Amino acid sequence: MAFDLILRAARISGREDNVDIGIADGRIAAIEPTLPAGGPEEMIGGCLVAPGFVETHIHVDKSRISDRCTIREGTLQEAIAETARAKGAFTEEDIVARARRTLEQAILNGAMHMRTHTGYALQDKDIQDLWHLHERFGAEYPAEHAHLRTRPAV
Repeated sequence: MAFDLILRAARISGREDNVDIGIADGRIAAIEPTLPAGGPEEMIGGCLVAPGFVETHIHVDKSRISDRCTIREGTLQEAIAETARAKGAFTEEDIVARARRTLEQAILNGAMHMRTHTGYALQDKDIQDLWHLHERFGAEYPAEHAHLRTRPAV
């Protein structure tokens, strides 16, 4: 069988010895002690190979704003109020730039999928800005947008 990539000498959970992992069409097609040559190879050298991470709940439109919030009590109510206050200064460019940095960092740290919640009081343009990011990163970073509910920010 021809593979798009063969990972050689990989360590995986549940196995004592290293294995070769054959990848075809973006999926694991074979895991064997030794696979015959059949595509590009990468030597893993006994390092652990694990599934990518899944981010199930993040607000990329509000990511990277801790420097804009003053947290003294550490309560949910305070966090909601401070986030609402910070949102007053958000611009389209600001949202996209912060979300882009968050997505890039997530990819570098092994996240493979993301479900982003876009908050309570987003305007249509905010959702479009985030959708443009999804289009930019979508091939390498599948994302699901979940607009939970519409109500005024607290």
